[in-house]
Amino acid sequence: MVLIYPVGIVFGLTQFESLFLSVIFAATSVSISVAVMKELNLLDSKSGSTVLGAAVVDDVLAVVLLSIMVSLIGTKAGTDTQIPLALTFLEQLIYFAAIYFVMRFIAPLLARLGTKLLNPVGPTIMAMILCFGMAYIANLIGLSAVIGAFFLQELRLHKLM
Repeated sequence: MVLIYPVGIVFGLTQFESLFLSVIFAATSVSISVAVMKELNLLDSKSGSTVLGAAVVDDVLAVVLLSIMVSLIGTKAGTDTQIPLALTFLEQLIYFAAIYFVMRFIAPLLARLGTKLLNPVGPTIMAMILCFGMAYIANLIGLSAVIGAFFLQELRLHKLM
């Protein structure tokens, strides 16, 4: 994030645009980190847990900052009305609590149901229902649909640690 900001300034972007570009590049790829640590048998180690925990926190903070930046830029759903920042925070908190509730209580039920289906891809179907459902709900409240799937993945990876 610190390195991207000056690059934006050098290319003639405003300070706000450079900061926005920095926030976009702040997210890490936790799934790649998990795959690499799994190959090196470091996933269950103390250092592996620490690195993955820090990466998850970094990703969550990056997405929250990106949502704040988008809210500060202004429009939502094609209208010209600016959404108050406090309302954006409240929506995000409720949404994150809902994702936690879904992963804690509903996802295990759907996973068991998926294994009982007479279809070999039952668990995959249930995972896709969860992913698309959370993306749809994120889109309904004005967040990017990618955020729903992203946080669902983050919680799933956090349960692996």
